[in-house]
Amino acid sequence: MPDHTRLGQIEVGFGLVPGGGGLEWLPQHVGRARALEIVLSADDFGADTAELYGWINRSLPDAELDAYVDQLARRISTFDATAIATTKQLLGKRLAPPTEADFKDGMHGFTVESVTTSADVTMGRDDRGPAILAIHLNVQAKVPGATKETFQDLATRAKVECAFSKVLRVDVTMDATLMP
Repeated sequence: MPDHTRLGQIEVGFGLVPGGGGLEWLPQHVGRARALEIVLSADDFGADTAELYGWINRSLPDAELDAYVDQLARRISTFDATAIATTKQLLGKRLAPPTEADFKDGMHGFTVESVTTSADVTMGRDDRGPAILAIHLNVQAKVPGATKETFQDLATRAKVECAFSKVLRVDVTMDATLMP
């Protein structure tokens, strides 16, 4: 596997709680102990370690990936469709994905129906050379049950706690609209 491949959950390293499903999905793939190691260390993990932990299915060199996926898809496509569908269904019952309630814990009790986000990025130069100088986000979301005030509070907290803006050290502004 190429030495440059790294995976990580960096949020805790920036004083943040991981979002976006990391806490819900990761323990199902790697187990509780390794999930704690990954999340609390905020460290980088190479693809070979990620494979060993069960975080990813397989670690392959870039040059072999397309051929492997093509061969696997072709092999699976030769099998009985009913057997494949039934197997997937039975595995899905035994290894249930996180529930809506699991995700609501991280969303302060709300279920987000949809989110559309666009970003206007201002590029320029700073004392180190070419740089991102500012980002303006336009967010539109449907969040059933949320008031405009609650939505604005959640959107503002998400912007303030954004790991990317902290890493980039860039000014992020936002217009957030709660859609009916």
